[in-house]
Amino acid sequence: VLHAKELYNVLPSGEKEFVNLQGFAARGFEGFCLVGVSDLDICEFIDNYALSKKGVKAMSLKRSTITDAGLEVMLEQMQGVVRLELSG
Repeated sequence: VLHAKELYNVLPSGEKEFVNLQGFAARGFEGFCLVGVSDLDICEFIDNYALSKKGVKAMSLKRSTITDAGLEVMLEQMQGVVRLELSG
């Protein structure tokens, strides 16, 4: 389970940087629950998690503001997803 605020580190300049997800990739995580994310957060997740395009099998989005367009992009990019849960 990753909350939106945990996906970014705040740099000394005040800018946000997406967190390094290599630890998850090394362990081969195939399922994620993202809480409170937006379309931009989903795009950042896909760009920064090496296994997102083929290795993620299950995705749960809770209390998120993802749009239909964002969901469409996510499913196009993450072709390995066979289980999707949307709630809240």
